[in-house]
Amino acid sequence: MKAWLLAASLLLAPWPAAFAIDVGTVQGSLQVDGVTVALTHAFAHLHDNAERLLHRPRELRILLADREVPRDALGGIALPALMRMAREGRVRGLLLRLDADQPTREVLTPLRPPVDPDQPVVVRKISVAHNRVTGEIEYGDRLRFSAPLFSERRVTEDLRGEAARQSVQARVLGSTQGLERIVVRGDRATAIFTGGKWLTLVRETAGWRTDD
Repeated sequence: MKAWLLAASLLLAPWPAAFAIDVGTVQGSLQVDGVTVALTHAFAHLHDNAERLLHRPRELRILLADREVPRDALGGIALPALMRMAREGRVRGLLLRLDADQPTREVLTPLRPPVDPDQPVVVRKISVAHNRVTGEIEYGDRLRFSAPLFSERRVTEDLRGEAARQSVQARVLGSTQGLERIVVRGDRATAIFTGGKWLTLVRETAGWRTDD
């Protein structure tokens, strides 16, 4: 894709989660192959990258979608819940991922229908204040949005070495060979292996399982 242009004003203190349920809004639509996708919901999420698996020290994620999605859909290393919804046609829109500490570095992911990869996005403005993200981008249409900012679940355990290999989470792995670390966030965890490989785990009533 073409390089994105960014004019951003970000307050880069560690942002806490928004305290009250607040609906994010967006004005604008996508035009793709003659199909108009009206965008109606905006979401913002800050990932602290405690696992050190992202390419950014902290990642700010902004989703402009045609419907409401669960707040946790923007969580996780690779946003598995959101990507699953997109593959199944249960959400359409744009996902903007940018480096919260160096906001000129950004990645835009269209979420169905497929779009022209050469169509540039121009980020006119992004500001973060009082647990809220507001901004304006151009991607065919001019899109203006305002969304409450939520944060990744806090880390409840950070197990390394032998502690990770002997943990209750490791028992559900087929093998602990190369397992270096397990980062637990409540009922979700990330198992990290040598070479940067990883997989996610989820805790249900019956115990932990891999989140395939």
